[in-house]
Amino acid sequence: MINTFIFAAFSLSYNRSMRARFTVLLALTCLAALAQQQDYPGKLDKALGPTAKMDVYVEWALSLEPDWDSAIVIAGEARQYTHRQNATTSELDAMALLYDFHYRKNDAAQADRIFNEALQLATDKRLPGSVLDLYYFAAGVHSRKKDFEKARAWYRKGYALARQLQRKDYQFQYFNDMGSLYSEAGDHLQAEHYYSDAVHYAKGQKDTFRTHVGLNNLAMVYKDRNDYKNATTYYLESLRLKELQHDEAHMIPTLGNLVHLYLTWNKPDLAGRYAGRAIALGRKLKSKPDLLIAIAVYCDYLEEIGHYGEIKPLALEGIVLSKQIKTVEGTTMYTGALRKSLGDAAFFGDRDHLTAGKYYVAALSDWEKEGYTRGQAIAYKALAQLSLAEKLPEPALRYLDSSKAINNRLQELELAGWIEKTYVDAYRQKGDAASALKHFRRYHALNDSLYRQEIHRQIAELETRYESSRKEQTIARMTQERLLGAQELKRSRQRQLLALSVAAIIALLLFISIRANIRVRRQRQLVALQNAELQELNQVKTRLFSIISHDLRSLVAPLQQAGKLMQYQMQKERYDKVTDTAFALQENATRLSYLLDNLLYWSTTQLKGYTLQPEPIDPSLELRELLSVFQATAAVKQIRLIEALPAGLTLVTDRGSFLLICRNLIANALKFTPKGGVVTISLHEQDRELLFRVRDTGPGMPARIAPDLDLIASEESAGESSREKGIGLGLALVRQFTKLNQGRIIMTSSPESGTTVNVHFPLHRATITHKE
Repeated sequence: MINTFIFAAFSLSYNRSMRARFTVLLALTCLAALAQQQDYPGKLDKALGPTAKMDVYVEWALSLEPDWDSAIVIAGEARQYTHRQNATTSELDAMALLYDFHYRKNDAAQADRIFNEALQLATDKRLPGSVLDLYYFAAGVHSRKKDFEKARAWYRKGYALARQLQRKDYQFQYFNDMGSLYSEAGDHLQAEHYYSDAVHYAKGQKDTFRTHVGLNNLAMVYKDRNDYKNATTYYLESLRLKELQHDEAHMIPTLGNLVHLYLTWNKPDLAGRYAGRAIALGRKLKSKPDLLIAIAVYCDYLEEIGHYGEIKPLALEGIVLSKQIKTVEGTTMYTGALRKSLGDAAFFGDRDHLTAGKYYVAALSDWEKEGYTRGQAIAYKALAQLSLAEKLPEPALRYLDSSKAINNRLQELELAGWIEKTYVDAYRQKGDAASALKHFRRYHALNDSLYRQEIHRQIAELETRYESSRKEQTIARMTQERLLGAQELKRSRQRQLLALSVAAIIALLLFISIRANIRVRRQRQLVALQNAELQELNQVKTRLFSIISHDLRSLVAPLQQAGKLMQYQMQKERYDKVTDTAFALQENATRLSYLLDNLLYWSTTQLKGYTLQPEPIDPSLELRELLSVFQATAAVKQIRLIEALPAGLTLVTDRGSFLLICRNLIANALKFTPKGGVVTISLHEQDRELLFRVRDTGPGMPARIAPDLDLIASEESAGESSREKGIGLGLALVRQFTKLNQGRIIMTSSPESGTTVNVHFPLHRATITHKE
């Protein structure tokens, strides 16, 4: 900021009279800024305790912006001090600062190293809350760097941890910050989706304050989309919420948002109504910060309608208030707005260029302290206009360059148009016709772009009106307004206006007709697609019923004969045979139980959908418990079970569906493996996936059906094992639940080597409930 003042003073020092007075003004401002520098070493000596000293370190480091090397040195000292004091939380704060500063310095490798150290420290100290803070802090850093993909990834990690810790405030922040990310990236539809989720979540928690915040953010998204009607709806809902709670302090910012919305919507009467209500409420509350906001809002309204004479006393009152409330965050931004309004009043109202320059420079200083980039761009443009009024094109061009550099980051078309128009005036004054022409073309190109945006906005508004119940009344009112306006024009303009009106109506009708035709075609395609899906589902149902009837028959028939066989063997005193029959009966009952479980899972997915409930599990431990159930079956069939289940694995998945998949695959392997065979069950990590493998030494399957689980589920096995046939419903459920868990299945089989089934589960999947 000080460098800016020195540059401005130097650029004006060679001019006469009024220009010399500007030089004195800027030099004095520069000296005032130098005088305000803080004695941070002295404040550090006076601070007591690690927390107080850490606050001084943070303030000191942030004050060094943009000298990131010096800021890194101070943050490093803060880390060393807190480490010596064993103040882990403060040390993590210092490491977060270092992470941020290194990223600002574009040293990503060092920043990531420090961040990983901070995560490790928080994990070792068992501070999950600090880990959560670090996740959200990293997301904020990447958001500021416009790296939205990484920011979203960190927010998702933070959201998963917040749900585990049941931190409801961070869960709302996730939805709200994700909405901000998408809004900043220009994806207003996704922003609307996340802000709506934030409002829904806050309402579910009966958190009126966060509901108020979410409604305001949702309204801003609609405002950015030029959907002023919906924006007004959400602002008014937020306002009513605070009125019901008698929370008048939080009503003032919402009233300010409504004022700016109506000014943008070209409805100054409504803007004036809400601006007057805001300032009356601010004076009633007798709260200096609230009154300052209300005054800034009202000054914006007065400036927009050109009542410059009323601005000065009100803005000066606001500046006096701001000096009394310096500690409140955001005060400097409102003070800058008031000084900008005073500068405009002096420049456009009183034609007092010296006073205007004083206020513009002060506004620029306030906005640079607050980091309000749009305000800085506006202040530089105002200083450029002031320089042009003093016939100083060279300083004006420098100010415009600064304003344009800032707006290149903001990408605001309207502000860019103002800047280009001022460039034209500056180069004309300088006598550079070629440069003036170049910027004149850019100015008109931006105006054309703004005009196209306005046309799109008007078309969208017309569509909304036509879709409402008062469509005919709106059309009639618009037609009447056009006729009244046409009567006031000359006869030569009447024919032109009539032609344009007719063309607009025809274009609108054509547009509506095309949209209706597209909608009908899409509906037909959707119906055809649904019919095809129904036919496919009907075929699947028929095939599954065939499988179910076959498996039930094959399992129930032995149960019917088991009683008679055991009675006969008892009469013949063949007790060893009775034991074998009992084992066979137990095995058949177990298979029938598994079949009934499969039927239950299948009916759940078909009737109401199966809801996944992902959670961290130890897959090795779960499989060992599951294999203990199959030990008896393997022993009867003299099959050797081999397991390779390493410890320390973690999988985030739905436990019920994971066990269903494993149980069916193990049961099928035992079912089709002959006596004396081997079944191997193993787990291991591979390419960010958990691989579950079941390998048997059974007869295998024909090559034509081995890769296709749908075909396997409907055909009999190629060989026999203890006269057992069919595969049944199990593999159909394995395929369905593996897909639900975002996994995949690979099956290989041959008569020589048996069958191998590989199920790949994704690792580190976000714990989100899916519903089919």
